Amino acid sequence: MRGLHIAEGDIEKVWNAVPLHTTPGIPEHMHSEIALVQAGAGMDMEGRGFELFTDEQREAVIAAWPRDTDFAHQMIDAFYHGLRYRAQSTFGTFNDDFLAYKDPGFERVNLCSVILGSSWER
Repeated sequence: MRGLHIAEGDIEKVWNAVPLHTTPGIPEHMHSEIALVQAGAGMDMEGRGFELFTDEQREAVIAAWPRDTDFAHQMIDAFYHGLRYRAQSTFGTFNDDFLAYKDPGFERVNLCSVILGSSWER
């Protein structure tokens, strides 16, 4: 972005929008662009706010960016394939849902177990 001479403030917004787009409760209190990225991801992936759009608006989106009929399973598969070799990176995120759904042998890290297994005195 710097190579394209994008303003530092705009670069910072993108830098924050990307990791925060999966974090509920924070983006809506930041710059509108950051909130919009999170809202768009929520609408696209899970239909959050679906009822706020008219049939015509939704049809226009699908016309511009068509979805396969099995979009949901394709997305789950894509996330799974991107995460399965770095399962440890999913701790504390919803990303472990993809691994748990696709891999019956996947074991989630339990934060309570992590705290109880801490080296600190009890």
